[in-house]
Amino acid sequence: MTDAAIIIAFRDRGVDPLRQWNLDYVAAYWGKSNWPVYIVDDGGSGNDHFNRSRAYNRGTALTDANVLCYIESDTVLPYAQLQSAIEWAVTPGLIVPFSFQHKLGNMDSHLVRGGADYRMFEGEAIHDTWASTINHGSACVISRQTLRSAGQWDEAFEGHGHDDTAMKIAFEMTGSSTRFVGGQAHHLYHLEFDPGLTSGAHIRPEDARAQERNGKRLAMYQRARNPEEIRWLTGGGALQDDWRKRMVR
Repeated sequence: MTDAAIIIAFRDRGVDPLRQWNLDYVAAYWGKSNWPVYIVDDGGSGNDHFNRSRAYNRGTALTDANVLCYIESDTVLPYAQLQSAIEWAVTPGLIVPFSFQHKLGNMDSHLVRGGADYRMFEGEAIHDTWASTINHGSACVISRQTLRSAGQWDEAFEGHGHDDTAMKIAFEMTGSSTRFVGGQAHHLYHLEFDPGLTSGAHIRPEDARAQERNGKRLAMYQRARNPEEIRWLTGGGALQDDWRKRMVR
């Protein structure tokens, strides 16, 4: 069996108690699996923007596992699907260990955290799922070699948004097309993902500006032409016109 580790990025910014409650449930869920679990913060403090990429890089340094499973602190999926993804990681590239994701509503998430998880993987959610989607950022599996080929997780991304899409581009350019293991995952509710809550104490103007900056950085990944440019970006560089002209075409 290929050795693997689960890395969960988390720091409590103190603006949404549901995030800590979700982590408690998710940590217990994965703690019952056969893989070691590393819960790692980004080294920040207080209400600073969370840097998931930095946390992932810090977590990667804690293990020598050949396969790295990066799973968000509010996401669970069947162990068998993760095992399949780990086995697929022998081939370079990004593997997503599910093919669709249920975003549980507040009521469902409350019931699941309270122990009513016996129905969670038997079909639709218990009461109030408000969306089902494919979200490759919620859980992704790569080999250590794939990560080396891409460089690292790009720590220039801070706050919410676009970092997962950028790294999908990076892993595909240095590996192969993203593959999805058939099956479902569940995302536990928290305030930022409620479509009816577009403002409030948990969403600050700085958060919106950070997401805008992340969108501009994603555009650089979309313009990248080769693995060398990808590694420049993941190392914190920017694809400026004068730098791009020096690239070997």
